[in-house]
Amino acid sequence: MDKYSVDKVERRTDYVQYIYKNTEAYPTTFEGFAFPIAIYSRVGTIVGANKIFREIIGITQDDIQKGSGNIFDVLNAELTETAQSVFYNVKKVIQDKTPLIRKNGKTDNYRIEQFPNAIFFPMSYKRGSVECGAILLDWIEETDDG
Repeated sequence: MDKYSVDKVERRTDYVQYIYKNTEAYPTTFEGFAFPIAIYSRVGTIVGANKIFREIIGITQDDIQKGSGNIFDVLNAELTETAQSVFYNVKKVIQDKTPLIRKNGKTDNYRIEQFPNAIFFPMSYKRGSVECGAILLDWIEETDDG
């Protein structure tokens, strides 16, 4: 079965939403997740990112709390449009591209090359509209849990 079938993407994005929403109950699950994840606002401000994502793009938890990290600053132009589409309740898988670009010499290019695929998806909803978007970086190899 395809790693990016609708069912498998739904399960993965639902799981990411669950662990992000329940960080108080499961404080290490989101932070230590094996795949890089970032949650961002409509204007691109990163409002949450796990350790591996922060390491790859060279930001800290303090940067996130200050609102100084922006997803649109680390995506190439083609993917910026994809990142914005989640606010129209769109999920999209991008395969075989390096979704992040080097910015200010901070980006860890070696780690980026490990994750050439990305899943963009709406993250949270409020009164019928999408409040946040998310990006989950993924590697090429098939995994048992897909």
